[in-house]
Amino acid sequence: MVSSHYLDNNREGIPRFLLRGKVKNGIIMNKRNFTDYARVSLACLLVLPMFPGCRPGSSVESTIGMGMIQWEGIVRLEQDFEVRPGALLYIQPGTIIECWPPKEGGYVSTNDHASPLVDIIVYGRILSRGSSNAPIIFRGALKDESGGRSKWGGLICSRSHEENIITYNRFTQATVALKCEFSSGGVGACYFENNDIGMSLAQSHFKIFDNSFLGNGIGLSYIDCPSQVVVNLFEGNGIG
Repeated sequence: MVSSHYLDNNREGIPRFLLRGKVKNGIIMNKRNFTDYARVSLACLLVLPMFPGCRPGSSVESTIGMGMIQWEGIVRLEQDFEVRPGALLYIQPGTIIECWPPKEGGYVSTNDHASPLVDIIVYGRILSRGSSNAPIIFRGALKDESGGRSKWGGLICSRSHEENIITYNRFTQATVALKCEFSSGGVGACYFENNDIGMSLAQSHFKIFDNSFLGNGIGLSYIDCPSQVVVNLFEGNGIG
């Protein structure tokens, strides 16, 4: 649970460490990203319907994301998905991303850090901003009637120097739920639960605040990172 002491009174309850200006519709407003806000807002109104996105209950058939990509509803992945440099993956609050076992003949990323399972690799930018009432969920697919879920790879930010924002997300059943290498951004108010590794950072600059790492093999690991790690909860992890 996010402590209200560390939140500003904004509609989405974005952790204060991510706030460097006013908040408008859950987007942090300052001189640097005012242009981003205008561009994203206009694109959502006029452009998104023309771009390959994912609507409720649909599978992602494409493997390469270019331009602006929007995910919402229930998104089913059966192969690796890459967000190319300069592209933006925008995930709506309440979206559920289900990663199934890789289909035969499906796309396999050449990224050195990709796993044999389904991965989402971001070379461009990701804005995955849920809310306390509508978190964004990354999980494996159901594998049996008992409710057990299959493993999946993870979300990888690779040489993504844009400001990646991941707030109010839940990651479960992943090999490495969130892996960041040579990338930057902020991760706040997220749950990492029952993953082999919750979060792994290498030579990246992230602000990591008010997250919960619960029951992972390793909660959080990082190497050569000037990241800020403040007020996170670690319980039941094998290490960290």
